[in-house]
Amino acid sequence: MSKRKTVILIVLAILFFVIVVPICINECYKIGPGYITEWGAADVLSYYGTALGATATATAMVATITFTRKQIDRDSYLKSEKEKWSKIEAVFIDALNSINPMLPLVSTMDNSLSNPSAAIITIQKYQIGCQVATDQLNAYLSTADYPKVKMLIDEIRRASEQFRQIYQEGVEAYSQLRDFQGCDTWLKTLEMESRYPNSFSKEMLTFCEKKIDETNGLRDEDIQKTIEELHGKVISAYHSTYRSLLQLKGATFETINTEIQKNANRILHLWRKK
Repeated sequence: MSKRKTVILIVLAILFFVIVVPICINECYKIGPGYITEWGAADVLSYYGTALGATATATAMVATITFTRKQIDRDSYLKSEKEKWSKIEAVFIDALNSINPMLPLVSTMDNSLSNPSAAIITIQKYQIGCQVATDQLNAYLSTADYPKVKMLIDEIRRASEQFRQIYQEGVEAYSQLRDFQGCDTWLKTLEMESRYPNSFSKEMLTFCEKKIDETNGLRDEDIQKTIEELHGKVISAYHSTYRSLLQLKGATFETINTEIQKNANRILHLWRKK
């Protein structure tokens, strides 16, 4: 039954008991002798008025008690839902912080060219952090809650993969820089071996020859240009993708909070079933 029909029926019932019934009682005593009673119409109307007043009072008490219980249910629902989604939002904030593409850039900015091995380790830690962050999101969601944040999770996963791919180029560039800087070491090792045979293991000599072949034709300025281009890609991804993620996170949880408030207000409806 719709809300409008319920209100109409309540109004009609009130009119019936307040107006129609007293008129009917009065008319019944005007018809004729019929069944003779020891009380008159005034007595019946007085009794009916008292009974109607008592019924109204009892109804008001029941309505007050019901509303109070619903208010308690509403407050309990609000507290529970807000606490739950506050924890979930904190997990999303941690995940977004973990995949922030500016983190490894800032960490490696000062010494990446002088210490490419450290830059590679920093980037690889970031890549692992991206994977772990996206995997942990689902662990905090129930089947009912997942659809509410599915779009946000999908976008975080997509952005995380984008950032990881960009930084994979960084791993390759810094690896080239590391090998290029170590080229003198590889050459000196082979030169020493030629002077003093059997000074190094076969595996070491093979490794040095491989690294010399891989760095053949590389130039320091070309590698640095590649790294500068990588920095540009990271900054662009931060502005175009990561900042959009932050806005989507805010909009998603704002929608969820609005829905929680609406559901809480519905609990106060007297005709709402539990």
